[in-house]
Amino acid sequence: MAARAAPAVRCASWWRALDGYLITTVAGKGSVAESHPASLGASLPYAPTQELVAAADVVVAAGTELSETDVYTTTRLAMSGRLVRLDVDEQKLSDQFAADVLVRGDAGASLELLAGASRARAGWRTAAGAAAAYRARIDAQFDSDARARPRGRARLAQRPFPATACCSPT
Repeated sequence: MAARAAPAVRCASWWRALDGYLITTVAGKGSVAESHPASLGASLPYAPTQELVAAADVVVAAGTELSETDVYTTTRLAMSGRLVRLDVDEQKLSDQFAADVLVRGDAGASLELLAGASRARAGWRTAAGAAAAYRARIDAQFDSDARARPRGRARLAQRPFPATACCSPT
């Protein structure tokens, strides 16, 4: 699932019941706590997450274009299962990824409706492995300096900036 709608947090228990993973796009980062046991965070650009998406029997894409900027490549995100798309923008429901199920409306409200209509199942995430194991596979690709840099920037960003400050990533 890729989500940018804050109500997705209320549906996190749905993913737990369905034994699935929660994946956000970079634009949706923060809509689901990365500490959630099913969360893979904003990891669509990485092979372990792309492999999971390709193997999934169903992908629910809520409020996302699934564009090149979500996967940081011009290679189309592979999906072998059914695609369910939830979005307020009718054009996004039928763009480059043809969906098996289209739901036009607020992503958060649509997720809540789907959660209420779904039956719990077990097995897929349990069989494929814990989200933490996939996050560890992704983190292992980076050396210790690369892993430390974002944390340092995050600490810097926690300090208040003066109203006249201008920030630029470097």
